[in-house]
Amino acid sequence: MLIVAMCEEEKEIDNMYEVKGKNVTFNVMTLDEAMKTAKVMNEYVTIKSKEFELVGIFGADEIVEGVLPNGFTYDWKKRRI
Repeated sequence: MLIVAMCEEEKEIDNMYEVKGKNVTFNVMTLDEAMKTAKVMNEYVTIKSKEFELVGIFGADEIVEGVLPNGFTYDWKKRRI
């Protein structure tokens, strides 16, 4: 019985998402929670799971004249090789 409980706990940990900012890291259970956490942090973050990794500033609704809603400059450019 204890072994089964440990396996379920490990499965839960495998499905977690890590939201890492400049000075703080949060672990949440769903991607939705991870995205909401990243938006509240309002900084450049990395969201990691077992399957993938996302990076960026979340919650940018629009870019007006090269500036994000939070005042940061948006200067990303697609580069072709």
